[in-house]
Amino acid sequence: MNPRQRKGVLLLILAGFGAVGVFAIISSYVSSVREQVNPTTTAIQLKRSIEPQADITRDAYETVQIPRRWAPREALLQEDELAGQVAVSKLPRGAFLQRGMVEPEPQLAPGQRELAILVDAETGVAGKVVPGSIVDIVATFSANNDGAVADSQIVVNNARVIAVGQPRAHGADPRNQQADPTQVVPITFALSVNQTLFLTYAESFAQEVRLALTRKGDDSKVPRSKRRFTLRAGTVAGSR
Repeated sequence: MNPRQRKGVLLLILAGFGAVGVFAIISSYVSSVREQVNPTTTAIQLKRSIEPQADITRDAYETVQIPRRWAPREALLQEDELAGQVAVSKLPRGAFLQRGMVEPEPQLAPGQRELAILVDAETGVAGKVVPGSIVDIVATFSANNDGAVADSQIVVNNARVIAVGQPRAHGADPRNQQADPTQVVPITFALSVNQTLFLTYAESFAQEVRLALTRKGDDSKVPRSKRRFTLRAGTVAGSR
């Protein structure tokens, strides 16, 4: 075998090793892709945004197939899981529905209204308030030039919590965490008409609104004479 032949044989051997290496790489890649996309599962994806407490109708979502490993842990997989459900908070288009994003449509007593407010996640909720909790809603008002003094008031005594939403960044754009890093939680209450007005006023004009969780089973009312504290007077005084 002359040198030219030996060189040709060597090149053929090297080409063979290269082909084997390329085949191994491609096989590994195909196996990795197959592992990521199989098996698949059914998920429910929104076709449009849903407002808080709105029904999730059939035209608002579609069922899609996605790799099981990519599906959210608490994803809703069956359409019948949406029967009689409403959105806990505003749900964006394209979101995959999960437990905690929907809740049963609440049953209100005659004359009651639903009202949702945003409460500071750290100072107002701390993870202890759940649907069914009974809380006092406390508002702190600042002094102003009209003669009003700074005070704290129980604006609603023994309010029943209907729903607790997911914590999110405060502000119009929940993605803009840098603008306002405060985390808030939407809390929905079942209230009388008067309580709805009091709470709406407090949310609009109070410096801060907090929740005071009562002991389970304790539905005793706070006397009106003890529902307001005024710093100027240094005593507790009656309010609404």
